[in-house]
Amino acid sequence: MRAAIPVGFSAHKSMPDVRRLKLNHGQYAGWDRFWKRFAALHDDVQDREKRAKQQMGSLGGGNHFIELTSDDDGQVWLMLHSGSRNIGKEIAERHIYKAKGLEHNLGLPDRDLAVFLSDTAEMDAYLSDLYWAQEYASRNRAVMLAS
Repeated sequence: MRAAIPVGFSAHKSMPDVRRLKLNHGQYAGWDRFWKRFAALHDDVQDREKRAKQQMGSLGGGNHFIELTSDDDGQVWLMLHSGSRNIGKEIAERHIYKAKGLEHNLGLPDRDLAVFLSDTAEMDAYLSDLYWAQEYASRNRAVMLAS
């Protein structure tokens, strides 16, 4: 597994070729469309696309893990906990910074309580980027499981 799946701050030299992987039905579809949506993400992460592609199919660090385990019936399971890698963190940080600067959040007793208001352009942009990061995490796990 360690040879196929980079861990920690490591990444692939280039994005894994998903056409060569044995992805489950449905996980192969839409890769080009998914990456084209990168251009719509927050302006401050546009220079991170190459790294996001290199980290596709990698585990990360912290509390991320791959584990073989078994249940009471002796069935062996593979458990995988991972996320959207660094790109998800970068996206979140940009939106948190934006929220903290919005007028309705300026008087808060703690700046970490800043929020976006519903039905605003800021909330729409945040949700769009969040959904992309969630899809990245899902595709990342699919690539690891097929590696």
